[in-house]
Amino acid sequence: MEKRRVTLLIGGMPCSFYSDDTNEYLANLEQRANAVVRQTARFSGSSAQMNALLSVLSLTDELLRAEQKIQELAADRRSAEIRVRKAAANQEEKEPGQLSVWDILKER
Repeated sequence: MEKRRVTLLIGGMPCSFYSDDTNEYLANLEQRANAVVRQTARFSGSSAQMNALLSVLSLTDELLRAEQKIQELAADRRSAEIRVRKAAANQEEKEPGQLSVWDILKER
């Protein structure tokens, strides 16, 4: 899709920029941005500048927490993969017919 000029109403103020995103995405973006502005307006009172700052802070916090969660999930996945590789390597080292403590515990 080719970039085009779009205007969204955020907090009652027009915000124009160029985008190649779909209309559905842009409508979602506008709706979400307005939800954040309404949420932060409860804390900032009538100051548009303070409301904008709190909105940015709120969204940045959400983004950082999501990134942190992704990093934690990736680390958990790497740990699980390492455990699987170690278990497979231990299984290969055993002589045929030999049982390990882990084999016995798995059977219980």
